[in-house]
Amino acid sequence: MYNKHYVVISVVLGVLLIALIGGGIWWIEKQSKKAEIVIDTPPLSTDTNQDIAGNNVPITTEAEPESDALRVARLFVERFGSYSSHEAFAGIGELKPLMTPKLQAWVETQYLPTLNSGNNNDQYSGQSTKVLSAEIIKISSGEATVQVAVQKSITGIDDKTTIVYPVITVELLKQGDSWIVDGVFTKS
Repeated sequence: MYNKHYVVISVVLGVLLIALIGGGIWWIEKQSKKAEIVIDTPPLSTDTNQDIAGNNVPITTEAEPESDALRVARLFVERFGSYSSHEAFAGIGELKPLMTPKLQAWVETQYLPTLNSGNNNDQYSGQSTKVLSAEIIKISSGEATVQVAVQKSITGIDDKTTIVYPVITVELLKQGDSWIVDGVFTKS
């Protein structure tokens, strides 16, 4: 009799266990279908431009002169201020297409020789520059002055790194449709 009760209880518990497992699987699947997210986005319109909040913003097909001047100044300062002795300061030379002949001459005759004179080729020295902000000080159809705040991480031949935050003034000239750099000055 004891064995008969044991078998009946085992069968009932087994059926209940299977029912619970099956019910649990069914419930989980039902809940996961409810959790599907449907995003109804309106089709993109070609005649209007909206920001993420749905506000109409003007469509511009040509870059604004201010944004071009800022872009050139930011790019130039970051690349001009990032170099290493192991690359023989080659990154600075790659910027020549963005420089006026006057600035190219200054870089070749004064700036690069000064960098090279303080460099022992066996030891690393260099710096990396990151633009923090840029602001147009003045702009006209042919000239612009941009102030650029940067973070410079300077590593000397003694392997010590110093971080400084100078403000750099960039003078730009318009040549055709492009801005080129005519001068770079660091405020003390």
